[in-house]
Amino acid sequence: TSHLIGVSLSQEFGVPLVVDYRDAWLDNPLHFYLTPFHRMIHQKMEKKVLRASNRVITINRRIKELMIRRYRFLSYNDISIIPQGYDPADFQVEDTLKLPYSDKMRFTYSGTFYRNRTPKYFLRALSEFLKERPDCRKKMEAVFIGTFRKENLSLVESLGLQDVVKVFGYLDHKSAIRYLMTSDVLWMTIGNGKGEDMVSTGKLFEYIGSRKPILGLVPDGVARTTILETGAGRVLPPDDVPGIKRAIADYFALWEKDQLPEISPEYASNFDRVKLAGDLAKELSGQLDYRGSYAKVGVVH
Repeated sequence: TSHLIGVSLSQEFGVPLVVDYRDAWLDNPLHFYLTPFHRMIHQKMEKKVLRASNRVITINRRIKELMIRRYRFLSYNDISIIPQGYDPADFQVEDTLKLPYSDKMRFTYSGTFYRNRTPKYFLRALSEFLKERPDCRKKMEAVFIGTFRKENLSLVESLGLQDVVKVFGYLDHKSAIRYLMTSDVLWMTIGNGKGEDMVSTGKLFEYIGSRKPILGLVPDGVARTTILETGAGRVLPPDDVPGIKRAIADYFALWEKDQLPEISPEYASNFDRVKLAGDLAKELSGQLDYRGSYAKVGVVH
């Protein structure tokens, strides 16, 4: 809707139109089309918006390449990539002694579970690991921040993990960040499904801002690539229980030796929102030349 409103305003006032794709439009896994006709209507609307745009911005290469393949009037240079990021100020704490530290190894998940995103595979892997290593039970905790459904609580109980799993429910953003900072491993999941390869999720970049190791239970795609690029990440298919169990065991061994990896500040700085805001400012200012004129995408001058 905002893109279509932008087209109308651009045409009415004669100003440049910059459209920002935080997610794919036509191939968004959260979008459902009743019939092929409904999908065709959306494709026509998207084409209209892109033809009217002076600049297109999106968050990752997968979405960019998809648009270029589908809409031949777009060129590679018409679309810029400005990824999601984190606010470095969120991680600045005056008194670190007030942070919620634990003497146990802490795995943390921040966010909600919905559709094909579920904690069940991680919980099953954790249960199997603790059956093999009961000596680790009092040395480990799994923290969940965000809405936790009744069926997930029931699974925790059926697996006998009540003493290991801590569910905090909704926390304000500041408090949630504090738990990221005091965790040993942060994990995330994206389910298998059409369009999921283009999903990266905002939480991934706050994880990067914490510079903690990341366990990604994700399909092939943008999230997997980003996690591996951190140099402190490990990725597995979202339903690979044996693989997740091995990852938990490996992380625990590293924790005991105080050898857990961390993301370098140089890599994390790529997603600093101060830097990204500067990139966006350049894109916006670049739409106007010294005469105040502007150009449509796909048009060579």
